[in-house]
Amino acid sequence: MIDNYDPQKLKGRFDKESIHWQKLYQQNDNKDRIYNNKKYRQQYVLEILGPGSGKVLDLGCGAGSFFEHLEGLGYEVTGVDFSPEMVKLAASAAGNLKRSRAVQGDVLNLPFESRTFDALIAVGLLEYLPNDESFLKIVGNFVKPGGKIIVTLRNSLCAERKLWKFYQKLGINVNKADYFYREHNPAHFKLFLESLGFKNINIRFCHFYPMPWPLSSFFSSLNNYLAHKMERRFSNSENKFLGSTCIVKFEVPF
Repeated sequence: MIDNYDPQKLKGRFDKESIHWQKLYQQNDNKDRIYNNKKYRQQYVLEILGPGSGKVLDLGCGAGSFFEHLEGLGYEVTGVDFSPEMVKLAASAAGNLKRSRAVQGDVLNLPFESRTFDALIAVGLLEYLPNDESFLKIVGNFVKPGGKIIVTLRNSLCAERKLWKFYQKLGINVNKADYFYREHNPAHFKLFLESLGFKNINIRFCHFYPMPWPLSSFFSSLNNYLAHKMERRFSNSENKFLGSTCIVKFEVPF
């Protein structure tokens, strides 16, 4: 639990950055010297979810960048975001599709009936909420028994994140974020999921930092090239100290 949770500040931040996030997911990342870690994250979430049918709830849907892909996998999509500007972009994306819609709402106070959805994804969301338990108990109630839930977390064990904290103690702010977010220990999070009764828990890593700051800034092309190599080599490995983001899949028990 973090005490400095400020939903209005977060809403303002994502309203301001809505176009940036839309463009980020539209960028073509087919060159080794361009490293769009969010595209890798999206790719892995879709792979883990896999093709299916029924309804998917996309919490923190942003500009609706997952909608087309989720429909392509066979799902009917409902996206929820608390940023009005994000929802405008998501609604526009949904308008070009047949089975997607976007609504504005608070993810901790959703209007859906229990057991409505066959699956749920929450990408880049849980780190901005004040605690895990409230979120997990709520979303677990919306998903049908046996349904998948996929969330992404900032990995507190990542070596680069630990280096940032060391720099911060020296008065050097490498991570310039001025907004609330949390990091998670993936092993502890898995144990917490088990304590709540969730089943079939799997963890995958992404978003790698091959070279420590400030070398990553001075040699950005080489750093990006190596980051692609690390995605291909380590995203499915058990090495929890390399990837700065982890993707956690778990299932609602019957």
